[in-house]
Amino acid sequence: MIGTVAVYILFGLSVLSSLIYFISYFKDDKYNLIARTLFIADVVGVLFISGYLLTNIINHNFQFYYIWHYSSKELDFGLLLSTFYAGQEGSFLLWSLMITVVGVFLLPYVKKHKYESLVMAQYTLILSFLMVMLITKSPFTYIWEQFPNEVKAGFMPENGSGMNPILENYWMVIHPPILFMGYAALTVPFVLAIAGFVKKEYQNWINFAIPWNLFASGILGLGIMLGGFWAYETLGWGGFWGWDPVENSSLIPWLIGTALLHTLLVQKRTQGLVKTNYILSIATFLLVVYATFLTRSGVLSESSVHSFSDPGQFVYLLLLGFLLTFLLLGLGVLIYRFRNLDIKKINFNYKSKEFFLSLGSILILITSVIVFIGTSLPLVKDVKIDSSSYTAWNLPIAILILLTNAISLYLNWYSTDLKLIAKKVGISAGISLVATIGLFFAGVDSIQYMLLVFSAIFSIIVNLEFCYKFIKVNFKFTGGFLSHFGFSLFVIGALFSGAFSDHKQMMLDPNVTKTAFGYKVTYLNKEQIQKDKKDRLKHRYNVRVEGNGQTIIAHPIVYLSAFNRFQAPFYEPGVETKITEDIYIAPLSVEEVNDSTICTVSMNETVQLPIDNSVSATLLGFQMSQQTMPEEGHGMPVSALVKFNVAGNISIDTLYSEINMETGRLNPAMFDIPGRTYKVGLVSLDMGPSGNMSDGKAILGFGSETLVIDFSYKPYIWLVWVGVIFLVIGYFIAIYRYNSVKKAQNVIVDSAENQ
Repeated sequence: MIGTVAVYILFGLSVLSSLIYFISYFKDDKYNLIARTLFIADVVGVLFISGYLLTNIINHNFQFYYIWHYSSKELDFGLLLSTFYAGQEGSFLLWSLMITVVGVFLLPYVKKHKYESLVMAQYTLILSFLMVMLITKSPFTYIWEQFPNEVKAGFMPENGSGMNPILENYWMVIHPPILFMGYAALTVPFVLAIAGFVKKEYQNWINFAIPWNLFASGILGLGIMLGGFWAYETLGWGGFWGWDPVENSSLIPWLIGTALLHTLLVQKRTQGLVKTNYILSIATFLLVVYATFLTRSGVLSESSVHSFSDPGQFVYLLLLGFLLTFLLLGLGVLIYRFRNLDIKKINFNYKSKEFFLSLGSILILITSVIVFIGTSLPLVKDVKIDSSSYTAWNLPIAILILLTNAISLYLNWYSTDLKLIAKKVGISAGISLVATIGLFFAGVDSIQYMLLVFSAIFSIIVNLEFCYKFIKVNFKFTGGFLSHFGFSLFVIGALFSGAFSDHKQMMLDPNVTKTAFGYKVTYLNKEQIQKDKKDRLKHRYNVRVEGNGQTIIAHPIVYLSAFNRFQAPFYEPGVETKITEDIYIAPLSVEEVNDSTICTVSMNETVQLPIDNSVSATLLGFQMSQQTMPEEGHGMPVSALVKFNVAGNISIDTLYSEINMETGRLNPAMFDIPGRTYKVGLVSLDMGPSGNMSDGKAILGFGSETLVIDFSYKPYIWLVWVGVIFLVIGYFIAIYRYNSVKKAQNVIVDSAENQ
């Protein structure tokens, strides 16, 4: 009740704040204080309901349907906290929370630059829409409100349904908040662009937008790639990017934001691309909303493994209305100002830096359009674009982007004497050509791959050259070069780990060595892990891989979970990183093979197992059901209590079986021997002449497991992760540099005004 009422109040506060901010701009800015106070109250309120939900999650208050549906008592504390945003309702609240956090820093920023009224009017309007989402999809609905015909008011379930096992990973704690922080930050260039055009300050607004765009692009890029690493090490896809529609939906705004960053820098220097930057700023935010629409409206539930299920027609319409409202707002302002734009037309010299930066942005936009069309196609046609098509379409564009970036660094603004830079370009290109030829003899023999490698190496050499040049002056100037260097490393890592990896499906019998790509692969044994958690049966398989003078043990995981009633197994890959490659073992299935060997054990007798002399078994007793007639379709349960001695480790276990009353045969449930690759089960009973169970014998049967895997090696995939790290570091160094320059300029202005 408290949470629901609070959301309604916050909706009213955000609407009122937006309305008063608009009035303040068009009437009198004295109303700013009222609107500002309402927004601050909104911030406090969102923090309150977030804390309220989190407190109830920690205290396992399963009266709330959302908490019951996504959490359980078995979750570790970190994962328990992450159930805050595991579902649609919580993700809307997380987005609202990030919007308010960004707003706390945005408010004094725009107030200082006299943009408060218009910017915050739009910003609080966006928050209003998110509050409507929370009213419609509330995380504070009680379980008896969700199931009015099945559950009585006040009912408290003993435990929750639990989180999807696929999400039970430490990246779940890290990835979504970073991604939504990026989404929230991309809101700022949008509202600044509209404010700048309404105020006819077509050049001024970009000075305020550039640091926000840098921050948003850096954070969103980090979030996307953390998601890629999560998929790589957890989902068993064999890669970090599957071109899944929901993955793409977060990539598109990042691409547009990256293109916008470069065109903003061009406008700052040349005062050109005014309309372009406005349109890109609007498009970036709209594509964030579009990404939310794709992910949470249910429209991609049949074509994406990430998409949420259908949330209902009303939420679908709300998300669509959210998108259309701000599309019309952006287009409306552009149309209103279009004929009266006080800007001069600027023609870029093809030998200038601004021309090549604009060309690079166009290439990024082409990639965005390709990904957008491929992602949106399932909405209008029952088809899904395969990943190889995305790769084929974008590969030549990536080559051009890398070359354009490298060449642009040698060019001057406005115009360049090409003769003066020809020598420098020639040296870098020559070194790149030699390296590419060397890689040709190493196996890179495809023309398109050779061109990609050449362009990436060329970009790396040029960016390192400029890094070295400017780091001697001040490291703050190296941000852009480091980001481009990181992107080039990423491209090479993606190429090598994708195009030059190979995989093979293998069926591994226990302690039987098989070969693949020069490696010897042996399934050694398995061990049960997370024994303290009663909602799962989880085994880690130990697979030895020998080759290239090294021996490693990979640990793929197979487990059953109460989440799907132990019906179908979940799989996690075993990944072992080496200097030159990753060994990647993705489990596909576990097949049981029965052994004809049997072992007869008398009461209180100890025998060694015939298939393993290091293990002995002692029969302690039998137990049968008291019922005289089994239910139709069911046998009579019987069990044997057996003590196992596994190399000195004693355990007492119950072997369950079921007697078929028509045939007299037993249907055993096979039991795992700890630390061994085989199973044992009660396959028959021998009651002897007396028919007395106290004189009976247990006949044990054995079975082994065949582990079916997809074995692959991925050359130099670590370049992907290192490249992303440099990419993100470069963004934040650029932010630091930009803010340092702004502070210096403010000091100069203040000094001049005081004289």
